[in-house]
Amino acid sequence: MSNTSWTLAWRNLLKHKTFVVINITGLAVAIASSIVILLYARFELDYDRFHQNADRIHLVVKERNTATGVQNLQDTWIPLLSLMRQQYGEIESGARVYEGTSWVEAANQKYLETITYADPTLFSVFSFPLAQGDENTALEGVNSLVLSAPMARKYFGDENPIGQRLTLNFTDDFVVTGVLEQVPQNSSLRPDFIIPIASAIAPDDEQAYSNWTNSFLFTYLLLEEGADAGDLEAKLPDLVLSQFGTEGANGTNNMNFRLWSLPSLQDREEGSHTTAYILLAIAFSIILIACVNFTNLATARAMERSKEVGVRKTFGALRGQLVRQFLGESMLISAIAIVLGLWLAGLLLPVFNALYGLDLQLNPTRDLAILSLLVGVGILAGLLSGGYPAFFLSNFKTVESLKGRLQSSRHGVRLRNSLSVIQFSFAIALVIAVTVIWQQVRHMKTVDLHFDPEQVLIIETSLRDFADAEIGFTRIQTFKNAVLQIPGVESIASSMSVPGNFANANIFATPEGWQRDEPLRTLVAGADDFYFETFGMEFIEGRNFSRDFATETSSVILNESAMRAMEWDTAVGKRVNDWTVVGVVSDYHYATLRDEIRPIVHVYGPQESRNHSFLSIKSSTDAVAPVLARIETLWSEMDDSRPFTYHFAEDSMEALYGSFDNVTAIVAYFSLLSIVVANLGLLGLSAYSVVQRTREIGIRKVLGASVAEILFLLSRQFTRPVLLANVVAWPLAWYGMSQWLQGFAYRIELNWLVFIAAGIVVLFLSIATVTAQSARVARSNPVEALRYE
Repeated sequence: MSNTSWTLAWRNLLKHKTFVVINITGLAVAIASSIVILLYARFELDYDRFHQNADRIHLVVKERNTATGVQNLQDTWIPLLSLMRQQYGEIESGARVYEGTSWVEAANQKYLETITYADPTLFSVFSFPLAQGDENTALEGVNSLVLSAPMARKYFGDENPIGQRLTLNFTDDFVVTGVLEQVPQNSSLRPDFIIPIASAIAPDDEQAYSNWTNSFLFTYLLLEEGADAGDLEAKLPDLVLSQFGTEGANGTNNMNFRLWSLPSLQDREEGSHTTAYILLAIAFSIILIACVNFTNLATARAMERSKEVGVRKTFGALRGQLVRQFLGESMLISAIAIVLGLWLAGLLLPVFNALYGLDLQLNPTRDLAILSLLVGVGILAGLLSGGYPAFFLSNFKTVESLKGRLQSSRHGVRLRNSLSVIQFSFAIALVIAVTVIWQQVRHMKTVDLHFDPEQVLIIETSLRDFADAEIGFTRIQTFKNAVLQIPGVESIASSMSVPGNFANANIFATPEGWQRDEPLRTLVAGADDFYFETFGMEFIEGRNFSRDFATETSSVILNESAMRAMEWDTAVGKRVNDWTVVGVVSDYHYATLRDEIRPIVHVYGPQESRNHSFLSIKSSTDAVAPVLARIETLWSEMDDSRPFTYHFAEDSMEALYGSFDNVTAIVAYFSLLSIVVANLGLLGLSAYSVVQRTREIGIRKVLGASVAEILFLLSRQFTRPVLLANVVAWPLAWYGMSQWLQGFAYRIELNWLVFIAAGIVVLFLSIATVTAQSARVARSNPVEALRYE
């Protein structure tokens, strides 16, 4: 475009400020929100992609056929990696990894930390660069220790950590040989302390390194370049056959190995890709709605500018000049909206990061995806909004344009109505999606858990917290007895797991009379005789544990799912492995409702059991502050070398749904935004319609039409597209939400009332928008309307 054309374009935009502001605002908001959504969706889709060889790294998974269905298990055996590397040349390298907890001592204080045990090959398989130290030698020494950057600051402050010592497990000294660079948040492995496996299992322990009975670690493979994981996976049944045969839990009849690629792990665990795709669909919807607004307003104004086209043609303007003029105006608006959208995204992103604990960064000049989004939206919006007047109006004959025939043409009306149906279809579908997601999350939070989490204080502690287990037992018993003397404390229980933090400990159960070939794999949970009472769990059969029986350590209590899985109608008195069933409790939800309740075998264990990790304290009073203060005092008397930390059972159950809450909130925010953007366009169209029909309104009022009748007249033309949008939105939303709900073991049923309500809400907002714009003219003096134009 020439300078004159740009000047004309700029003047024309200033002449129609209302339409320009609506267009720029809607598009800028859509761009800003889409940028934030794109950054978050990419964060989820790029999990573990920062590793240089991410697509060549695979986790070995056991696929088991069990009596309760197929289970995919990630725990494997110590000798598996060595055997696989010997037999399969397509494996370039590999690393075994497992996690545990240990007390780390520094400055007369101790902190319970998560320790990652790994082979020295960890750094050749994964791309965990070191800020300090040598990746090739960092884990060579048995007492080597690699810290994350936050842990290095926590224990050593500004001092150089290399060469410093930390004591683990009260007796083992480790020397810091490396410090990791900051590990990205979207990493499935985020180690804080890395020590060699050899520090826990001596390299010369031949029995341990040939043990095929105890599986507890992860086995990661780095395949050769060009190697196909599917081809390797097809060979693995031969390894299972040679090692375990055909029968038994690990035989080929019941087990096979699968290879899961590293970038797929997070999605398999949490369905993060589904979340990302939902958000990308929302971003697409918002952009589409904004572009539809842009196009609708442009076509509406095009009707008004038909005479302008005729006049300019009369003075010699060529069609190409008119095309460039209209497209130039649209591109100018798009450019302004992009700049404003970037600025808004910069303001929104820190708030978004703070709300969801993220560290998303916006750098459009170096980020190809963001740059592509901006350029693509700018070109799309410009072409869509400028294309109609540029190519349609400029093609009309001069006489027709001067006569204003386009004013009465139905072509533009049909186009605007069609586009409005599209945008409101997406808006209604998003409202339905938000409602269904909220209902599902609410259902999971409000369903009967079959236990009472209220006023249950949970403290993590065990005999492993003390260098001397005998001293630890005495101190914990003294602590428990003192806590029971606090007014308001009803009971205190010791257990291996608690609802909301259930250990993934499994056993193969052989029930009395079991005839099936498939093994029965169940969770196992240690508990004392106060566990079920403290959590208010109901017995449907039998009795609780009792320390009055000397043989109680050979007793177990099942949950309902375990009794059903064992194909029993009654369980008390029957045998499972070497135990006798003494009771059955109703199924209680120990984790989220996304997964089915698994069979659980509760094994009796008093406090002296080293497997117990939790103390659960039931209080009968709402005044928890005095109780907590007294418990903290008793805690410091028991062990003043570590801080007093606790949580409430209801909070830990609530925390299980943190990711679902985040998704619900994000979808709700941006869905609301899409409706706002859609109604912005409706506001502009209704403003245009009111201007076009000002005289008609005046005549109708002179003939006796009421304000309500005028408002109904003006609203009717905009309600039709919204009503038609339901026809498109409902099937789309039904299919999408049905697919999403399939991922939950315990889910709501889709209710048509939600779909109807969503349509009514969007229709109401649309009518309110049009009415607000039309009310002024409808109430005005008809004389003023008749003088118009």
